[in-house]
Amino acid sequence: ALRAIRLLERLAGAGADRSGSAGVYETYPGGAVAAWTLVDRSYKRADSGPERAAIVAALGRHLDLGGFTEQMAASDDDLDAVLCAAIVGLAAAGRTHAPEESDTARAAREGWIHIPRGPIEDLAVLATLDG
Repeated sequence: ALRAIRLLERLAGAGADRSGSAGVYETYPGGAVAAWTLVDRSYKRADSGPERAAIVAALGRHLDLGGFTEQMAASDDDLDAVLCAAIVGLAAAGRTHAPEESDTARAAREGWIHIPRGPIEDLAVLATLDG
């Protein structure tokens, strides 16, 4: 998180807005997995291959994962990277939980973790995003 803060400040200057309103989003892949209720136990452990495979299968119904499904099922880091990219796309489309009005100043200063607010089917919106 500290490295991300330094990078954001290098890009946008000291005191940069950390809420996501400037187009830079903080994500939490485990939060998306929980929000979408994709698995019942951790996908981070060495013996969590079946959980990762279930998550990859769910993502694959809504995203083109190319030839990376086996790699994502084998590595929670690789799976997290794809989950984070998907969450950023959803955030850019306005489909994550945004700070309440009373939280905007604090979120701009301290950061805001974007979690999907809708079902996994919302990933279909990513096919229509520009850029």
